[in-house]
Amino acid sequence: MRTRAPQERVPWPRIVALLASIAQKASCTSFLAAVLRGMPAEARGSRGQPTDAAGCAAMPCEEVVVHGYDIARGFGVACTPPPDLARHVRDRRFPWPPAGDPWTTLLWCNGRMALPDYERLTDWSGHPAPLSAWDGTRHRERCTGEGWFTEGFDTADLLEAKALLAELAG
Repeated sequence: MRTRAPQERVPWPRIVALLASIAQKASCTSFLAAVLRGMPAEARGSRGQPTDAAGCAAMPCEEVVVHGYDIARGFGVACTPPPDLARHVRDRRFPWPPAGDPWTTLLWCNGRMALPDYERLTDWSGHPAPLSAWDGTRHRERCTGEGWFTEGFDTADLLEAKALLAELAG
């Protein structure tokens, strides 16, 4: 990543607007939390498989901490969530990892790194169904990157973020 020369102007109003847009999405987490608190234990949502409230809560948490790590790493900034959060997300989404630090093993589960004695995963998939439905095997899905995450990437705020990042990269 290149840095700007001191005389170049950083587009702070655009950066602030982008951050405000992200903050607005944070209110969605409050809504999600209220819905999940009100879900009866037997209720099921769907994310490719039926999932319970714990699975519905773990998925967005996983997205935020893992992709937050990706973004922070791109800027050369350390990003480590609280160990309890990493452990809860890892244990709910991935009931099969080897023992170890919750954050490191969550990153391994998401194909972000190798572990001692374990190669970096290239075929991973989380477990959205209730843990009681887990069959004891590691779910595998080939991760090629093609066709991933197409929903919602054409939103105005993400297009603005992409344009801003391209502009800042010069």
